[in-house]
Amino acid sequence: MKMPKAKATMGSRILALFVGLLLLWGLVSGVYAGDFKLGGEPYLSVDHPIGFWSYALFLAFSVISLLYIAAFGEDDSAKH
Repeated sequence: MKMPKAKATMGSRILALFVGLLLLWGLVSGVYAGDFKLGGEPYLSVDHPIGFWSYALFLAFSVISLLYIAAFGEDDSAKH
């Protein structure tokens, strides 16, 4: 029985990139905000510039990726 090949759509690529960046940021912030603090504030604090910009980029990327998937559809390579 031949299984169909799975094709990566643009939506799934964006989602995979999003999850990868989220995991990478979680790793980096976990290392730096766990024990080490900069100026007495943890990196993940919204008051800290690194925390603020990370949250801003996180929200912007998630909104853009959701709008892209909503506009172009998730399964754009399934058309034969």
